[in-house]
Amino acid sequence: MRRDVVMNKTKCALLFLYNQRKISPQPYYTENLGVQYIGAMLRKSQYDVTIINADYGRIRSDSIIGMLAEQNYNFVGISPCYLNMNDALTIAHQMKGKFPQVALCLGGHHATFCCKEILANEKDIDYIVRGEGERTALELLDVLEASHPSMPRLDQLLRIKGLSFRYKDKVFPNEPRELVGNLDEIPFPVRDPMEKAYIKGQHAMPLLCTTRGCQAHCSFCSTPNFYGGIWRARSAKNVVDEIQTILEKYSFTQFYLTDDQFAGAGQVGRNHVQGIISEIVSRGLHKEYDLHFFLMVRADFFQLKNEDIIKKFPVVGFRDVFIGFESGDTSQLKLYTKGATVHKYREAIDLLRKHKVFVEGGFIIFNPYSTFTSLKNDAELIRDLGVPLLGYYTKQLLAYPGTKLYSRLIADGMLVHHDYKRIEFKYKDERIAELHSYLDSLFMSVEKLDNMLFESIDFGIKLRATLDKIKTPAVSTDARNFLALAEEKYKEITELNYVFFCALLEKFEDPQNLRSFKDLEQRFLSEYKSTCDTVIGKYLELNSVINIIKGTDQCYERM
Repeated sequence: MRRDVVMNKTKCALLFLYNQRKISPQPYYTENLGVQYIGAMLRKSQYDVTIINADYGRIRSDSIIGMLAEQNYNFVGISPCYLNMNDALTIAHQMKGKFPQVALCLGGHHATFCCKEILANEKDIDYIVRGEGERTALELLDVLEASHPSMPRLDQLLRIKGLSFRYKDKVFPNEPRELVGNLDEIPFPVRDPMEKAYIKGQHAMPLLCTTRGCQAHCSFCSTPNFYGGIWRARSAKNVVDEIQTILEKYSFTQFYLTDDQFAGAGQVGRNHVQGIISEIVSRGLHKEYDLHFFLMVRADFFQLKNEDIIKKFPVVGFRDVFIGFESGDTSQLKLYTKGATVHKYREAIDLLRKHKVFVEGGFIIFNPYSTFTSLKNDAELIRDLGVPLLGYYTKQLLAYPGTKLYSRLIADGMLVHHDYKRIEFKYKDERIAELHSYLDSLFMSVEKLDNMLFESIDFGIKLRATLDKIKTPAVSTDARNFLALAEEKYKEITELNYVFFCALLEKFEDPQNLRSFKDLEQRFLSEYKSTCDTVIGKYLELNSVINIIKGTDQCYERM
């Protein structure tokens, strides 16, 4: 096959769809590494690839269809989650209606675990890339390219491991593809969305993936099935090569590590973390740049035996750690098979605070088996964490196919709907269902405020690390005053959220108490908005002077 003419034949678009309801607020989110890694693999083989991150631009499905139609693509790949699967199918249906010859392919966790059902029912979907997609996608494109513009031969498609497809109305699930043995062999992901942010002068947080898989077996997580319970790491040199490339090309210094488990279990995990720290230090990147890394790490890494590594975190910019606590209730931790205890969680929080590392948490406090007692225990841990986000109190289980908990919900008859387009569970206690419905609705009315509060927290973490570099005395004083004010207000908001949530528990546990319910809500919202406005206003005012976070929402208006 002549590679010099490939770009004139098979033209590809890779889509990551807009998802209105985020699992947690993360400002400056500009990328999706799944499609960007595949894009890199295809471009390395000289395919013409366009990356469309609709989530970054908040691009709706009708606009995406117009964009695709204008460019006359031969191949469209979409990575949907179940929250936007219907959008993916709408795009596929309309594209097939306009361009019957276009090849439509899905990938990612949700498509992988629902591939048989999707292909059996959705005639507009031609292919599904299961599991790790880089090599499977490339082999599929090579087959399509060789047969262009005709239909590829069945025997050629059957040779592609990790591919499921429909051929003349029959579905074929090929054998699984082996995991990539050496992650360093995969080219760095293309950075088109980040490039756009850079050109526009916007703030961006580049995503990094230093490992794949997780050795834990949390019941709500699809990662164990997706990667077979295997954890693999890139070499420290390969990781820091990518970091340095981004620093030198784009000057973005704040990185979000998307690893399900940055620090693997045991000595191999220690070696991975220590290796990256040592590589950053040996190149002097921590001295040349104001590095800031957001990491996702299991709580069990933060033990005294690893303190020699943890104390180096702030030195290289490992300043922000996300721990998936999920719950502060023992029974719920067993349901989620976390292999952790609340006591160990608090030890991890204390150890990170000792070394001046900010701790953010992941919570799933509402699930079909939640009780008023479990919710109260969850609230205690959220308050102890001290992060003033109301959104923590609204987090509900996302029951993913391919997880142990999803199978249990089916066995227990707790799923009202469970197919690839819609998953909905019921609660054992209808009072808790009503409580979540109320909180979810309330949160939607203040979600922007909560996101801006998160942004102010992020600003404060970065500000604290750069205080000594502020040379103007007046600005330095303003910065220190902001940090003191923010600490005070965050404590107030944290306590306000906790007291309000506990009051709601009492109200909903005894429905007769709901008669005086609206007064409670109005008092809370008034105080909550007023306190948030104070700290957010000071953040925006100070950031306009020192510009730590570029392109932030200067149009923020007090709600």
